[in-house]
Amino acid sequence: MSSDLSEKKNTNITINGKANNYNATTREWYKEARNSNQIYITPAYIDAISNEYCITYSKALYKDGKFIGVLGIDILLTSLQDQIARTPGNTFVFDNKDKIFAATNEALLDPSVDHSPVLNAYKAHGDNNFFSYKLNNEERLGACTKVFAYTACITESADIINKPIFKAAYIQVIALIVMISIS
Repeated sequence: MSSDLSEKKNTNITINGKANNYNATTREWYKEARNSNQIYITPAYIDAISNEYCITYSKALYKDGKFIGVLGIDILLTSLQDQIARTPGNTFVFDNKDKIFAATNEALLDPSVDHSPVLNAYKAHGDNNFFSYKLNNEERLGACTKVFAYTACITESADIINKPIFKAAYIQVIALIVMISIS
């Protein structure tokens, strides 16, 4: 396996261990994988080495029915964040603990931001269904869907969405009045 860090060190793999006072058995990804027979996916977190958002996929390993360890692979989310930052509207992704880890508006990554209005509206309407909700006394529209263990959402102010609709309706009314006046 190769990564940016292993490339810098001119190695094929990077392993944290006792030399760095690192004990994997105390980590959530290790404990959860060991207690399950499934692949465990962590909520997004800031990686201590890269200082970037990251998730860990982990799985307990057995040989002849005997536990031999847990394999954990960290996936940096920088490319996902870069892709989402380029999407139109207000796009963001929640992890399995309802924490945003990628967003067009990086202010949404702040853990103190209350996302319950979006989450409650999504939970009431389900995947791929449009919903409306209030945020700071502003009507907003949105839709969310599950993607693996995550929830991807896109939202926008109702005023921004309604503006071209009202403009088109206004033009149609004017055109209709002109047509009636002419006939």
